[in-house]
Amino acid sequence: MTTKVLLFESDAEFAQLLSTGLSSYGCETVVVDDGEEGISAASASPPDLILLTIELPRMNGFSVCNKLKRNAGLKKVPLVLLSSEATEETFEQHKRLRTRADQYVRKPVTVEELVQKLEGIVNLEKPSGGDEDDDLEELALDEDVELEEVEESIRTVESETDDAFGNIIAPEEKPPAADEVVMDDLELEPGDGLEVAPAQPPPHEMSAEPMASPPVASSAASEALQAEL
Repeated sequence: MTTKVLLFESDAEFAQLLSTGLSSYGCETVVVDDGEEGISAASASPPDLILLTIELPRMNGFSVCNKLKRNAGLKKVPLVLLSSEATEETFEQHKRLRTRADQYVRKPVTVEELVQKLEGIVNLEKPSGGDEDDDLEELALDEDVELEEVEESIRTVESETDDAFGNIIAPEEKPPAADEVVMDDLELEPGDGLEVAPAQPPPHEMSAEPMASPPVASSAASEALQAEL
């Protein structure tokens, strides 16, 4: 819904700044630079908001405010007084009057600062493009979620691939059996104290000669052994 704004302002540059800025909040602004002309315009088509600068060329803003607030058809229209010369003390004195304004603003002022002052006085739309910004933010969040899911899938595939290739390239080695250990694998240094017995020929190559009987102990030795027993 469009908010109709009547702006009393003799500074054309400032009036253009406010008109352009307020348009993004759904406002349609009519600018007048004369008090009497503005009162007539307000009476013919009551606005939703009146922005009244005190420094006007013929009738100052205080007088215009007094006339507007005494008008039965306009007294309930939110009215904001703006001034680059009035002091805070002057504003405080004016607030005591029956025909006081609804809000007081010091100039210079930005559109954003003015909109903050208007909170609670008039309802303005969100700046145009706000919904688009919200949509972009939601889209960015969705993309982040999808990216995380893709990255997680990639990590899972890489892990499974590493495990599969690891089993093919480097199968688990089993320790050699005890009977598979050969002496050639041992590196011995001279003086290690380990004597290696000569390799024995296979059983079928061993000599068939009968083994010599152990020598019979001499009778003297036998007698000595018997004596010990």
